[in-house]
Amino acid sequence: MSRPVYNKSFKFVAALRASTGPVESEYLLSTGGGFLITKDQGVFYGMNFSIIKELPVGYNLRFSFENPREKSPDIVETQKLVINGNEILVQSPYLECIRNRKKYKVVIDIYGDESESLKISTHTQKVEFNVPDNLLQQLGIETC
Repeated sequence: MSRPVYNKSFKFVAALRASTGPVESEYLLSTGGGFLITKDQGVFYGMNFSIIKELPVGYNLRFSFENPREKSPDIVETQKLVINGNEILVQSPYLECIRNRKKYKVVIDIYGDESESLKISTHTQKVEFNVPDNLLQQLGIETC
């Protein structure tokens, strides 16, 4: 079981935990994932993937992060997306709130074209947010 890590110099807490273990799909392998908590701004998803099969020319990736707020649409924008060789790093925008001890779903739809008319694959990874309740209170993180 992973434990939260607090780093004073960067003022963040990482509660990283892939709840189902690494997932492999046709094009991607999940290599890390979970949530990061910053003391000043809150919680966001942080995910890493390896490209294990060459993506077609003109491909497009669409990331969907499960919204912790019930009955709300998934979050389909990214705060940060870095593709370096065969490695992908993606971060969601900061979340308005979080539900503790819950598994969340991240979905990557892979399209063969920029217009997203030809879906060629989907990669799904579940991650769990699980930190001590008093830590959420100390950091002023809103729960849903």
